[in-house]
Amino acid sequence: MIYVHSLAEVWESSAGFALGFGLAPDHAQGRYQGVLGLGLGFSAGQALAPRILSTVVLGLGTTGRLLPALFFAALGAVGPSLARWAIRTRPQPGVAAEVTG
Repeated sequence: MIYVHSLAEVWESSAGFALGFGLAPDHAQGRYQGVLGLGLGFSAGQALAPRILSTVVLGLGTTGRLLPALFFAALGAVGPSLARWAIRTRPQPGVAAEVTG
């Protein structure tokens, strides 16, 4: 089981860097990494994890263990589709945005 967890951590970390640097405009990569690292990533997880663990997982028993598992499985299933959408809709460098009037 430890191997699965380790592989998942490496996969998540590499995906975060790929999306953070690959989708961010060249001039704003530092900003995107800052928001991901400080606001939406590790810090948010550290702030929310104790409350989620104590109320959901411990309070609901088996159901409490299944709910986060299903939540994270759903996020993992939706992630690749969201990444494809973000890549597809990202403005291409050197192409002016269409102005409608």
